[in-house]
Order: sequence, then structure tokens, then C-alpha cells
Amino acid sequence: LDVGEDGKTHQCLDYAGAWAGFFGWKVIVPADPNQTDRAVRAAAGMQGNVCIAMGRSRLDPIMGASGTPLFGDGYEFEYGRIKWARHGSDACILVMGTPAGEAVRAADALAGDGLAVAVGIVACPAALDDAVMAEAFQSPLLVTVEDHHVDIGLGAAVARWGASHGVMTRIEFIGVDSYQSSGTAADLFSLCSLDAAGITHRIRESLV
Repeated sequence: LDVGEDGKTHQCLDYAGAWAGFFGWKVIVPADPNQTDRAVRAAAGMQGNVCIAMGRSRLDPIMGASGTPLFGDGYEFEYGRIKWARHGSDACILVMGTPAGEAVRAADALAGDGLAVAVGIVACPAALDDAVMAEAFQSPLLVTVEDHHVDIGLGAAVARWGASHGVMTRIEFIGVDSYQSSGTAADLFSLCSLDAAGITHRIRESLV
């Protein structure tokens, strides 16, 4: 939906799911400009086919809990690695791509309500980080967030990981479930609960 005003004819909602149909492809969906920089540099040295999927909007760098850039000095992109942006035990958000900053803002807003919500940023939906995934599935509520067809992207990959590893928790899937109209990316994200307010609302509802 981040193509915004171009409308439904240009909305690419299967960039992760589509490549899953081809063997030998790596899929990278960076979350902010800093991670994009590191991902492009890393991809140049990778063997085989690599898809780097990005939206159109200018994004602010995501800040870690300490107030410094999450993907700043010292960060190196490693294919398959999930990066924790926030830690918490009440719920866990796994987010892919452009909505990552919104997910972090949602977690910070929920912290004001006394809820500790973890946020893991997933850049490689086709190669999930086993150690982080095991930790995520220990949460009583796992929420996946993606600017993608909700049935075939990150949420599906996360559910499949849980089933194949014999672990279970409650999962809420936030994504795109129908073609949207022409509008700003911010407005379209709001309609699909992909903005901070929508993510916060969904988590509050689920934890009641």
C-alpha cells in the first residue's frame, strides 16, 4: 500500500509470497533507510538471486530503546537475522518492512499503559531466525504486522514456523485483506490498522 496515490492497480501485495514460489531466491524487506543501506551492501556479496522489496515513502531511522539508531554504527546485515527493537513479555510484535516504525511507536504507546510489548523486525520472511522465533513464541500474544497480503506473507511464515517446531501461542495477523483505494500511504495504513494507532488498538483489544 505504500505506493499510496497510485491505487489498487499498482498495489504490490505479494512481494514476499510470490517469491516463495521460486526456488533459490532470497527475499529482503528492509525496515528503514539504515537497514536498507546495509542490506544492499550485503546483497552485493550474496550468491544467487536476491529480491530487495521496498516501499516508496521516506522513512525516519528507527531508534532503539536507548535513543540511538537501531541499525546504526556497528550494525551489519546478516541474512535471516531478526533484530529486536523492543523487549517485553506481555505481547510480541513481529513486523516486516515499512510498518516497522509504526510497530515500535505502538509498543512505546502501550508501555505508557504498563504493557511491555516486544518488537522484532523481520527483514527476511523466507528465512526466519530460529532463536528469535523460539523466544517470540513464548509470548502469550504474537502479532504479525505487514504491508502485504495478510494470508501469504510474514504471518503465514510465522504460523508455519510454529507448526513445524511444535510450538503454539495466540497469533493476531495484521496486514492487507483487500485491495484499497487511492490515497496517501498514511491514510491507507490507517484504514488497514497498519499505523501505530491501529496496531495499538488491536493489541489492546486482544489483551482484554
